[in-house]
Amino acid sequence: METDSSIPVLEVRKRLFLCLDDVIGFSKKKIGTPKKLESDYQSYLRILVSAVSAYGKLLELNALDLLEQRLTVLEQTTGGGAGTS
Repeated sequence: METDSSIPVLEVRKRLFLCLDDVIGFSKKKIGTPKKLESDYQSYLRILVSAVSAYGKLLELNALDLLEQRLTVLEQTTGGGAGTS
């Protein structure tokens, strides 16, 4: 994944993880407070679900990047790409 800015992708993802951690923590705290209005409670639940979903997508992107790095190293050490023996 590439960005147009000078900030490295890993730094952007790190910042996003920190922001999502804050959002998840805040939403959990708001959900846990006694007797909120039902609409407020549902709003915080939607925020929490969206934040957890985004967090999961970032984890998936990180896993794919790691897999791509490992594949590149493997190709370099074996001296070939797909279809070589």
